[in-house]
Amino acid sequence: RKVTELAPLQPEGFSSLGGALLAAENEAEAEKALRRSLELRETLVALNNLGALLRYQHRDAEAAQVFARSIAIDGKDTMLRMNLANVLQRLGKKAEARVHFEQAGELTRAALLRNVIADRAAQHGVAHLKGIEQRLDCRRFVGGDLNFALDAGQSLTPARAAELMAD
Repeated sequence: RKVTELAPLQPEGFSSLGGALLAAENEAEAEKALRRSLELRETLVALNNLGALLRYQHRDAEAAQVFARSIAIDGKDTMLRMNLANVLQRLGKKAEARVHFEQAGELTRAALLRNVIADRAAQHGVAHLKGIEQRLDCRRFVGGDLNFALDAGQSLTPARAAELMAD
């Protein structure tokens, strides 16, 4: 609370306070602090915490709106997509939920693949990992030999990843 008194125009103080109050199960005060943080500036942390709070309170329609706002800021955050998908599913919007579940899966798969490539690059001393990652991001991991190789459990070396991405 002291931070919000000393810096009343800084959203991070209110966001941190809201998170702490949420953890302490002081939901009414947490909601006030999080909403004040969002009035000052929308941040992913405050949006996610507010969405989670609303979801815990079964205020699912409000939670869906908050999570949708967070995805508008960062559509590549898996946790935000999962949160939105879960709340949409509870609202009975199964088709919309499925889209976000699938996108969360793609994002998770992409992150996992980047980790595998980074690990292989570290093991083999590959210096051009950035270029490989950029080509991987462009492909978005949908279909093709790269997914097949991973699904089949084949070893993926940086050289093999570069070869698959060159196709």
